[in-house]
Amino acid sequence: MGEWQPIETAPRDALVLIACSGWGADKLLIASRRDYSESGWVNQNAVPVPVSWEPTHWQPLPRPPSSGLD
Repeated sequence: MGEWQPIETAPRDALVLIACSGWGADKLLIASRRDYSESGWVNQNAVPVPVSWEPTHWQPLPRPPSSGLD
């Protein structure tokens, strides 16, 4: 996996791993930045990330494992 980067540098319209703080617990989500969401982020199911969760950092998603069926 990559290194954590400031949320301001996250790409648009690409799924990434984001770290959020808020509501007393840290959270990790797979999400993408979208202009139509109030928070600016939607999860992998296109559900808006709550504004109160405050994304702080991001990193690229890891590569999936090989299936072992090749």
